[in-house]
Amino acid sequence: MNSALILKIKQLISQLTPGQKIGFSALTVIAIICMFMILTWANRPEYGLLYSNLDASDVSNILDDLKGNGIPYKLKNGGTTVLVPKKDVYELRIKYAGKNMISTGAVGYELFDKNNLGLTDFMQKVNLKRALEGELANTINQIDAVMKARVHLVMPERALFEDEENQTTASVILKLRSRSALERQQVSGIQQLIAGSVEGLKTENIIIIDTFGNVLTNNESNDDEIGMSRSQYDLQQKVEKYLAKKAQSMLDKVLGVNNSIIQISVALNFEKIRRTTEKVDPENSAVLSEEKNEERSSSTDTTHFQRENSITNYELNKVTEQYENSVGDIKHLSIAVFVNGVTDVDQDGNQINVPRPVEEIQKITEIVKSSVGFQNDRNDQIVVNQLTFDQTTVNREKELLESIEQEENRNEIIKFALMGLGAILVLFMLRSFFKKLGLDEYMKRQRGQLLSSLESADKKQKMLTEDDADDYYNEKLSHEAKERLKLQEKITGDVTEFTQSEPARAANILQYWLYGDDE
Repeated sequence: MNSALILKIKQLISQLTPGQKIGFSALTVIAIICMFMILTWANRPEYGLLYSNLDASDVSNILDDLKGNGIPYKLKNGGTTVLVPKKDVYELRIKYAGKNMISTGAVGYELFDKNNLGLTDFMQKVNLKRALEGELANTINQIDAVMKARVHLVMPERALFEDEENQTTASVILKLRSRSALERQQVSGIQQLIAGSVEGLKTENIIIIDTFGNVLTNNESNDDEIGMSRSQYDLQQKVEKYLAKKAQSMLDKVLGVNNSIIQISVALNFEKIRRTTEKVDPENSAVLSEEKNEERSSSTDTTHFQRENSITNYELNKVTEQYENSVGDIKHLSIAVFVNGVTDVDQDGNQINVPRPVEEIQKITEIVKSSVGFQNDRNDQIVVNQLTFDQTTVNREKELLESIEQEENRNEIIKFALMGLGAILVLFMLRSFFKKLGLDEYMKRQRGQLLSSLESADKKQKMLTEDDADDYYNEKLSHEAKERLKLQEKITGDVTEFTQSEPARAANILQYWLYGDDE
């Protein structure tokens, strides 16, 4: 089959001149290259995130496995992020998790899974400390704000006397996702976690720092007053953030996002006052006790003596009230609001900043007051000013998004343009090929003869459907024309099939036809 096809192709191309052969070969090569580029573009894999923030050793292990299995990959973020085709992401994650190819950064109690026979007592203690450090680090890594943790424990030997025994200490270094990722309560929680996991370890003996060298713990003093002032400061910050968030959400809905800024300063009352009040009502007193004495005497000389004595003890009506104020009440509010000006267009078409009306500023003031619980009896203060905001960053981000969108659209246009260009080149190549063989002129002659023979059959032609008309035209062709049309269709199909299945041999054949036996 292949030899017969090659012979037919040689017979057809032998009829071409050397210039036609060169043009035909060039068009064939260009068409093959374009089709290859289009197929490569259309079938390129869509990449997804496999892992990020990896160590160099983990990346090396993953790349060795990907190369061994012939899986394409990409590296980003300085080689710490690995991208693979989306269809392989979940399968590879499960595979690497089963093989423990991604290290957690610390070895835990799995250190004792191996046979440790023959180890000295000292090595056993060292392994126990390593395992405990690894387990603590892996547990701390579960916190969302922590990217990576490392724990160092100092566990001294037990002394004979308690006074001579040194205390257990711990040092922790954290790699955070951002510098302000951990709050004070979270740091305290890590301290409590470590202290509860190590025997004899106290929270004041735990030091926690981040990778920037900032000390996150404050163990200089555990005085109650210092602790109270720290908690008071945290409470004040929370109240300020809460009120500012409430007011900002309302302003964003009214003015739009990034058109207002609000800052709130809160003074809280941390005085703890206990007041006792006693009220006495003398008119509504009650008799507590009453004593009466009566004396009488008489004699023969008609002398009589009588005396009465009465003592009454009253209990006063007394009301005792005890009052204790709540700590953390808002004592004073200071509110500052900045509103972006309005952009308008002048007569020349230039953008200008126009101040907002006074009525609008008053409405904004009332909105902020109602959202934060503004009270005049506390002497709360509020200032609302309008300024022109610097939109450089916003405009830059907008331009960046527009450029990304334009690039995506441009890539899509290039993709379809290449596909269209490839199709046009293939059609042009086939047309030129058949034109050079004289089939085009032959078809024109046959078409003219057919049209002239059909002039007398206009009525019959109008009654035919489109499919019937094609059959009718084929019936009118001569036997020779039918054979040549069949040969043309067969050769076209065979050439296309042979070129796709064996492109290397097709290229060698074209080279042989162009240069003949001189090569």
